[in-house]
Amino acid sequence: MYLYRFDIVFTSGEIVQAVILAEDDQKAFNQVDDELEKFYVSVPDYEEMTLYEKKRVHGGAGYILPFPEWTLGRDREKRAMNGGGTMGKIWLVGAGPGDPDLITVKGLKAIKQADVILYDRLISMELLEYAKEGTELIFCGKLPDRHFVQQENINEILVEHAKEGKQVVRLKGGDPYVFGRGGEEAAFAVKHGIEFEVIPGITSGIAAPAYAGIPVTHRDLGASFAIVTGHRKEGADEEMKWASLAKGIDTIAIYMGVKNLPYIQEQLVKHGKPPETPAALIHWGTTAKQQTVTGTLSNIYDVAQKEGITNPSMIIVGEVVKMRDQLKWFGEQNGIVNTAGVEK
Repeated sequence: MYLYRFDIVFTSGEIVQAVILAEDDQKAFNQVDDELEKFYVSVPDYEEMTLYEKKRVHGGAGYILPFPEWTLGRDREKRAMNGGGTMGKIWLVGAGPGDPDLITVKGLKAIKQADVILYDRLISMELLEYAKEGTELIFCGKLPDRHFVQQENINEILVEHAKEGKQVVRLKGGDPYVFGRGGEEAAFAVKHGIEFEVIPGITSGIAAPAYAGIPVTHRDLGASFAIVTGHRKEGADEEMKWASLAKGIDTIAIYMGVKNLPYIQEQLVKHGKPPETPAALIHWGTTAKQQTVTGTLSNIYDVAQKEGITNPSMIIVGEVVKMRDQLKWFGEQNGIVNTAGVEK
């Protein structure tokens, strides 16, 4: 197996690195081509567009899609899997929720001593400035339904570099074990006899609401707290989980849920959560781009649509949202969006 690196050049000028493990050159190119084909079909009427319209889609409309005449600049270096030698180590590091100052001291030490860093889209790029000269930086970012580097390839790349005796940091937004697939990467390291260490990070489900003036627990308003993924689907087992969340948890922090917010609203109300329950969305929490909107469980989707809130955003549902007016302390660049239907 060989490691290939492709620079995919967008018409906007952005360059995204794709990392592929494949048996030979042709299979590597085929893998990249297959991934790019998936992106083309996500744009309505793409094939019928004029060349000018396609340029606008790729360069100015926010789609992360390559121009039809996309350019591949391939790193000619190919690394064969190392069959022996001194083993390195893998560090699964939580970068925190976005503010670079919120990384742990131990996490920063790991970055400084790393030979290779595989990093995600939502980390603060400032953290990479602490890497020593010569450190190899590999982008492993993901958008919803758009993954340039598949998880299986990430696992292989981590192990491949560790087998070469390198100190490898897997730098993840938030905490590696909170919806970060760190458990899968750790298990893969164990399977291949690679030493690893987990350095926890501050997760967005706690940090984002804190920056928005919302404590996830409160003696009078919230004695229980749950973090859940917004990627939930129908089924008998799911019905039981929604019932438990709606009736048994005071504060719910929902990750990656903006796309499914109408379904989340429906299920929580259906299973007993009062529709007037306060709710908040915190966009780009803890960063200079933070924007918070509040409402109730019944109208928070409409509020988010009106204010243009998209991913990445943390959804908070619970009475603790009422504390925001009293406890908000972080200046939001885009201004404070007033509550809609929440009792002051």
